[in-house]
Amino acid sequence: MAAGGQVLEAPFDLPEARVSIAADPTGAMFGVIGNDAAVGSWLSDEPGSVCWVELMSRDPAAAEVFYAAVFDWKAETQETHGAYYTTFLLDGDPVAGMMLMPGVVPAEAPSYWGAYFAVARPSTGA
Repeated sequence: MAAGGQVLEAPFDLPEARVSIAADPTGAMFGVIGNDAAVGSWLSDEPGSVCWVELMSRDPAAAEVFYAAVFDWKAETQETHGAYYTTFLLDGDPVAGMMLMPGVVPAEAPSYWGAYFAVARPSTGA
């Protein structure tokens, strides 16, 4: 991959989508899916849906360059109490986040993507 990542599984077809698996230059694996129905619909606040994705990276600078080249994501990084958090934007909208891998994570653990799922708010009983 010209941007420095690696294709781990060449594109293949599923009944309603085309899928590929890749890794960024820091070793974080991710999948890409192509179908018209999925565009813009996966990220929502509906219970059970993915509501946010976040990269824990051992090399945020390399990851930032990679995702800008591959997905045209723009990065905005904020510093709070000595920690940095990057929000990736596509067309001005937030699509993902990124943080430096904490030092307590064993060195053999690669960078990775995590997903957050929406849940229903509990009733307050009022």
